[in-house]
Amino acid sequence: TEKEKKLVEAMKMMGLKDWVYWLSYLCTQSVMNLIIVTGVVAVCWGFSIIRHSDLFLVFSLIFLFTVSLISMGSIFSVFFNKPRTAAVVASLSTLLFIGVYALAYFYIFKDDSWQSKFLTGLVSLA
Repeated sequence: TEKEKKLVEAMKMMGLKDWVYWLSYLCTQSVMNLIIVTGVVAVCWGFSIIRHSDLFLVFSLIFLFTVSLISMGSIFSVFFNKPRTAAVVASLSTLLFIGVYALAYFYIFKDDSWQSKFLTGLVSLA
């Protein structure tokens, strides 16, 4: 990978600016996510899972979720030398956050008051 082979440092020595590298990374990931999310939404719509939902809203929600996962993975990659370790920790932390959110939603904040919805939103992943 780039981090293990220190390719980014070599490109920086050749004059690559940080913002150019991160912009290219963001564009590459966005195009890949765009293709994947489009496929997921098309399959869900084709099997009538989201037939009565607004497609743009579902697409936007899933796409923004994938962008938040990429951001979280980038944050975790700073703390580890191997990308595989960072991916495992990011995946486990995502499951942990979803578990805390589900616990808060189903067991702690059972009523429908705006305060409980606000507090549940603070616990959510994205």
